[in-house]
Amino acid sequence: PKGLHIPSSGASMKTSDSPPPSLSSANLNFEILPRGPARPSEPDPIVSPSPPLSSANLNFEILPRGPARPSEPDPIVSPSPPPPHRL
Repeated sequence: PKGLHIPSSGASMKTSDSPPPSLSSANLNFEILPRGPARPSEPDPIVSPSPPLSSANLNFEILPRGPARPSEPDPIVSPSPPPPHRL
């Protein structure tokens, strides 16, 4: 009888067949999910990025401007000390 019990485990494996259909449902939901956010995502980036891009550009210009200034004198001060060359 124990041997028969082992095949009973096979029945448990059959339950594994249940997950495949579950995946199908997940695929359907997955397709529905991306479809939903995909639509609003298109108008979102067009309307959102438009105004925020302006602000980002302003901030972007201010940020590079700050480090850009010290970056210029930095290379100027480094090459400036060429007095050893005179020697």
